[in-house]
Amino acid sequence: MTGRGIAFVMVTALMLLLGLGTGTREIYFIVFCLGVLLVYAGLSAFLAAISLRCRQSLDSPYAVRGESVGLHVEVTGFLLLPVAVRLRVKLPAADLPGREPIYHYTLLPGGKRPRLSMQMACPHRGVWPVQVAQVRLFDIFGLFAFPLLRRNALHEMEESLTVYPQLYEIAGETPAPAILAEESSSQVIVADHGDNSSGTRQYRDGDSLKRIHWKQSIRTRQLHTRQYDMTTEQYNLLVMDTGVVPGADAAGYADMAAECAAALALYYLEEGQPVEVRGEGPYAELESARSYDEFTALYTLLAEIPVDDDAQPLELYELLRSRLGSLRSVHVITSRPTPDLLEGLRELAQRRCLVTCLCPDIPYTRQLKGSCPEDVHMALIYGPGDIPAQLGEYL
Repeated sequence: MTGRGIAFVMVTALMLLLGLGTGTREIYFIVFCLGVLLVYAGLSAFLAAISLRCRQSLDSPYAVRGESVGLHVEVTGFLLLPVAVRLRVKLPAADLPGREPIYHYTLLPGGKRPRLSMQMACPHRGVWPVQVAQVRLFDIFGLFAFPLLRRNALHEMEESLTVYPQLYEIAGETPAPAILAEESSSQVIVADHGDNSSGTRQYRDGDSLKRIHWKQSIRTRQLHTRQYDMTTEQYNLLVMDTGVVPGADAAGYADMAAECAAALALYYLEEGQPVEVRGEGPYAELESARSYDEFTALYTLLAEIPVDDDAQPLELYELLRSRLGSLRSVHVITSRPTPDLLEGLRELAQRRCLVTCLCPDIPYTRQLKGSCPEDVHMALIYGPGDIPAQLGEYL
């Protein structure tokens, strides 16, 4: 029973006491009418609660940030008397400030029932549960309220909605190869594995006996291991930090970071340049693409990769040093840059590699930009709408 229903019962009881005290027949008649109304209200809401079922569906399980998606709720079952329905809907990003679950009200007349529909905004990229969390049935006077009492009445009442980052077109020319002087887009480096033998080196613990060069070993009376030529194709590296400082706006940063990475990946792939996207921080993921046709996998990664609080600084030293010979450009997207990170990026910039550090425009990053090495381009992005202009300035 609702608060209105309790007040109604109290008024009816007072009217009955007044009738008993005065013996006025008109008061008894009023009490009788109120009782009939109360029975009708309770019966209509209860019958609907034990007979109706609900099924939800989405227009599409995919959307782009800023768009809206239609949520539809189909009500089935026999309905004898009209009732009102309240749906409590958990929206995309409903756990964020200002995104509380909403309530949707509609009137169901007896007989044919309309399909309930509503549009849901998608303010942030990510994978979100969309759910009709609660259904309550009211009589038309609002005196009684019941949840659905039928078993499995909430059928398929949770779906997953993937919200992709927006795509922006960047104006600019793609950087030339960083280290190469040849027309080829690949270079040869010496490694412990590959296709063509390029020489030998002294044996190290752990080397496979299959790679020992026996003639050289016998001639020098020391074990030598074969080395090989390995061709490495240059590519563009996009590093997205998946951590933020505890208490920061993780959803806002995730939108900016994913949309920066998506715009850059599309920019390079349209020019036929390979791209590798790495998530670094609390969640480490990797996806690469060599052509525009393979962009979908990168785009999906940027939509689905989580972003969470992380008190540890972003550490890329080993990653960047291991790729010095094959990088054409490096773009690090983070909300928590450090002087050590910028110094590590400076080593790449000195090797004629285009290096940028993309950060939100906040007081800390504005202060750090003043001490950023000249070879490292540090771009401060106030919001996703600044992405085309800021990235185009350095490309």
